[in-house]
Formats: sequence, C-alpha cells, structure tokens
Amino acid sequence: MNRKIFFFGTASLLLAAGAAQAKDVTLRPFTNPVVSSTVPFVDCTSSGALKGGGGKYGTQVQIQFKKLNMPDTDGIPCTADDVICLQQTTSTVGAASLATEILFRAEVKKGQIKIKHDMCAENSGLCPGAIGVTPSYAERVACYAADPSFNPGIVYALQPNACEGLVLSQVTPGSALIAETGSTSGCP
Repeated sequence: MNRKIFFFGTASLLLAAGAAQAKDVTLRPFTNPVVSSTVPFVDCTSSGALKGGGGKYGTQVQIQFKKLNMPDTDGIPCTADDVICLQQTTSTVGAASLATEILFRAEVKKGQIKIKHDMCAENSGLCPGAIGVTPSYAERVACYAADPSFNPGIVYALQPNACEGLVLSQVTPGSALIAETGSTSGCP
C-alpha cells in the first residue's frame, strides 16, 4: 500500500488540516522483513495493523499485534521490558521539513500487543490548529523488542505516560525489529 496516513508530527505541530480530512481512518498492515520462523512476528501467522484517524480531530492511533512469538512482559507501563514502537513522520513548517517520531511503548500479553492513543486528547499541544503546519504523514511505523538502554532524548509526553510521546529526532533502538508497516504477499 502506498497510501500515506494522515498523522501528526511535532510537539505543537500537529496540523491544521480540515476536520473532514482528519477524521478519515486508514488501516495499514505490519510485516516482518526477516524471513524466519523464530522471530516474534511470523508473516502469514502473526498479524498486525496500524489504524490512524478517527476521534474528534482524527488524531487517534491504534497499533495491534496478535500471535507474536514473545513471552509476556511485566504488565507495568514504562519499564525496561516494554516493546518500543516508533512512528516516523515528516512535517513541513514554512520552508523547513522536520523529521520527528511518536514513541509508543507496549506490554505483551498472551502474544498480543495493544496500543491506543488519542494524541490530541492526551496532549492539547498536538491538536489541529495549535500551530498551523502542512500535514505530516506516517512514513514508517516500526516496533522493536525491549531495549533497556534505549534513550530517545526529550519526549513531549502523552499523558499520563511520560515515557511516550513526540520525539524531535529520529532514533532507533539497538534491539531487534519485530515488525514494520508494509504489505505481505503470498499468504493463503
């Protein structure tokens, strides 16, 4: 799928897009670029989806995985065993393009991950109209295994989790990639 997803980019730079466009809901699947039956996400067995849009301003984000080959995490948000998901975006402010990321952390329970946030409801600085910008698009969403040493720098937090939110640079954990947005083919 080459459709771009309407999302948001920087701390107060969410977008001043029209409400009708913002409420469009887009769904993208996840895939694993590593072909192996020992990885956490196995194409055609595991499933994952990114859903964007919805809500009053179209700022809802949902990431969901099923049938992962991973043990349960401790069930406590913002700890070292959390799965790390990064939504890479580019926003345009005037003539400048800013590479940004939205950082999400997730627990694994019975081979499933569920992430759900309404960016605007959780941080009003991320609401449309906070600062006028050209809409930004999710270029890639990638989820990684836990990395206790991962340091994303300054995080403009989503409430109540200060460990999740907007990161003004693009960073990558040192841990293994679980899955990324893309498409699978050849599945029955």
